Amino acid sequence: MVHPRSISVSGRVAAAAALWCATVAAAFADGAAGDPEAVWHTWNFTPFISVMTVLVLWIYLRGRSKAGIGQQVLFVAGTAIMFLALQSPLDGLADVAFAAHQVQHIAIHAFGPMLIALSAPAGALLAGMPAWLLRGIYVPIAQAGPVRSLFSFLSRPVVASVHFSVALVFWLLPSIQARALGDSAFHDLMHFSMMAAGLFFWFSMFDPRSPPTGSRYSVRVFALLGSLLVNVGFGAWLAMKSTIMWPAYGTGLRLGMTPLYDERLGGTIQYVPGNMMMAVGVIIVIALWYRRERRTEGWQRQAVQRQTPPGVDASVVLRQRNRRVVASLLAVGAFMFTAAIVVGFLDHMRVH
Repeated sequence: MVHPRSISVSGRVAAAAALWCATVAAAFADGAAGDPEAVWHTWNFTPFISVMTVLVLWIYLRGRSKAGIGQQVLFVAGTAIMFLALQSPLDGLADVAFAAHQVQHIAIHAFGPMLIALSAPAGALLAGMPAWLLRGIYVPIAQAGPVRSLFSFLSRPVVASVHFSVALVFWLLPSIQARALGDSAFHDLMHFSMMAAGLFFWFSMFDPRSPPTGSRYSVRVFALLGSLLVNVGFGAWLAMKSTIMWPAYGTGLRLGMTPLYDERLGGTIQYVPGNMMMAVGVIIVIALWYRRERRTEGWQRQAVQRQTPPGVDASVVLRQRNRRVVASLLAVGAFMFTAAIVVGFLDHMRVH
């Protein structure tokens, strides 16, 4: 028998929070029955998501000494965004309006995972795990060969970028959206898939390990730009399309919006906030790249000097390399925005 005083304060808080979630869930569910306007203020607390969120936060806070204040803020903010996207009234609104659904998808696919990845939470989570969980569950799973191989493959920047973009496009196919709206299990699978794709993507971009242990920063930048290109083209097309593609949300007004306006607004949400987060991600990775280059500049200069013919300034060779990298990034950026303009022009010509 465990004496009550042997239970830590954090453990009692976690248990109380889980009980509160279950109690409030029942109360809100009962109060929303039969009221069509209740979707605006109905919280959809599900036991699994609520308990898992409390558990993850409890583990992280136990090991918070391994993280700085900024990291803690980022992790809690990212976790809160993903929780609110799935449990707040936004979840109900996402079933009746395409635009609301895109806000939810941006939260669980991009914004929340991005903040969590930026927080680099691995140290705090490992330090906060109870011994029984760390040694009895986590270590055996993490050391399993197939699991390590799968995670290593999905964590490669190019693979993660393709996974991220495919998840975005696939789950927006009209037939897939229609099934997700009518099948709760399939809907949950969609959310899980998008969260997993987002976490793998952003963790591979913000991996704190520098090369050669981690992936090269140039690969990360181009993987980000590739996903940005997909988001630019797809979001621009959605924002300017002239036909209704998702009738599953209804043919009448959707939260006061016409179906076409609702879908165009959803495309704009994908286009503007989504692209802004991608652009911020590119800037962060380039900043990490620059910081590493500054640390290793002396070593690189020595290596270049050994490879440079006599009479040639090594700094000139380094500057030429940097110019080639910058020129490549600018070329890809120009291509992306040119593609967005072309997509918009073609769509405008098709309409008129």
